Amino acid sequence: MPGYFALPLLLRRFNRADDRASALVELSLVLPLLLILTAGTIELGRWFETQMQLSEALAVGLRIASQQQDLQDGICTSTVGDCGDLSSHSHLQL
Repeated sequence: MPGYFALPLLLRRFNRADDRASALVELSLVLPLLLILTAGTIELGRWFETQMQLSEALAVGLRIASQQQDLQDGICTSTVGDCGDLSSHSHLQL
């Protein structure tokens, strides 16, 4: 009878190895999809952030333009004030 009990133990050991192999195959199939979803989520978040920054820049520009009597002087003054002294760059004209 000892041989009779040894067979299920042997099969159980092979069954565990098959489970490990099938888990590895499943991981290799699912991992690329998870990576694509993660990268897509990150890119979508970056796109929304860029859209919000552009919207805020537009709002600030429109607010400055609406408050200035002379539009060109107001924009130039705000731009130079935000960017600092640009006259040191010879290729830029103010």
